[in-house]
Amino acid sequence: MTASRPRPSGDGGSNAGLESGLREALLSGTVMSSTPAYEVDGVRPSVVAIPGSAAEVAAALRAADERGAAVIPRGAGSEMALGMPPQRHDVALDLGRLDGIVEYEPADLTVTVQAGAKLADVQRRLAENGQWLPLDPPCRPSATIGGVLATNASGPSRIAFGTARDLVIGMTVALADGQVVKSGGRVVKNVAGYDMAKMHIGALGTLGVIVQATFKVAPLPKASRTLSIAGADTAALTRLAFAVRDGGLPATGIALAQPLGTSAARLLLRFAGSLAAVDRSCLHCERLASEYAWAAEPESIWQELASARSPDAGAVVRISHQPSMTGTLLAGIASLNGDILSYPSVGMTYARVIALPEESYEAVRALRATAEAGGGALVLEAAPPNAKQAIGVWGSPRADFELMRRLKAELDPRATLNPGRFVGGI
Repeated sequence: MTASRPRPSGDGGSNAGLESGLREALLSGTVMSSTPAYEVDGVRPSVVAIPGSAAEVAAALRAADERGAAVIPRGAGSEMALGMPPQRHDVALDLGRLDGIVEYEPADLTVTVQAGAKLADVQRRLAENGQWLPLDPPCRPSATIGGVLATNASGPSRIAFGTARDLVIGMTVALADGQVVKSGGRVVKNVAGYDMAKMHIGALGTLGVIVQATFKVAPLPKASRTLSIAGADTAALTRLAFAVRDGGLPATGIALAQPLGTSAARLLLRFAGSLAAVDRSCLHCERLASEYAWAAEPESIWQELASARSPDAGAVVRISHQPSMTGTLLAGIASLNGDILSYPSVGMTYARVIALPEESYEAVRALRATAEAGGGALVLEAAPPNAKQAIGVWGSPRADFELMRRLKAELDPRATLNPGRFVGGI
């Protein structure tokens, strides 16, 4: 599935009728013909809709849904490589204009932002008041709030603050039929035991389009310091990572990085808190790592690590796993000949491979089987369309898949949103 498709790929009626309906829906927004920048796995929509408000997002969805047209929402496009190739793609719904901070109460430690706001811009605004949103996924600087939530991206800080599901306290979502619902609202039925707002986190926009979210924020630490410990024995470095995790030290980041073509790996340890607590933690780590070469690193090293996940070339494999399986999976990943970035203490490992030829597919399948046997999962975060089709992006559906399938049938019965891109082809 590599050829561009300048015409609608679904059964949504004529292109002219679709454009007309979208123009009626977007009074302040923009409707235009597509460009290659809006392709998803080589499938190009015919129409791009750029709404200017949450109400226009909903109106655009209603117009597409009524015409049987398929919609793929997007922010800056930094996370669009994730997902199976779309079955249909008629409308690219560009949320770039929804980029504001709606409400910010520093005293309440909460912020409400629109989905198209860049995470980096939000962090800069919060920093003016000595605060931050404890999300630091290994994403491009252009990554938006909506993209981070839709993919449930997380980074080293999850060891101390959790993931997006732990930080979101409210959400506004536009459904395929044009309804706008808020977390705790009456429009969508509650499912016993599930927070409906948080069901949209990590759902890749297949249940609805996130247009706004409210987060808990945290004070910026008084001090923060990163140590880099180099060594050729990744198993020993992993054990050291667990010793730090289990030692009660205020770690806000533990990562193991090994670029392709190097024999040595680096263990990055970030400590934050009061200056005294950081000093004590670093001294303790220096004693633990006395047999290694270690050095202080600038805070920017954590953003540099994100390059190990960049899908600009080749493919990106993400494995969620039990921390105890880190060593086994690192050994298996070595056969893929890629850059490795692992957060061993929380059980998340990435590999970026420059090429993913057909002869390497079996190695990926074997890694997936190992991860799933241990209760984890392997996801192809980025890969050529032929590799996605042959290997599968998502692997075996989890135990909650039946719930997701029922929610999809209820909230998007015409499969308007992201058809075929999510788990199980929903």
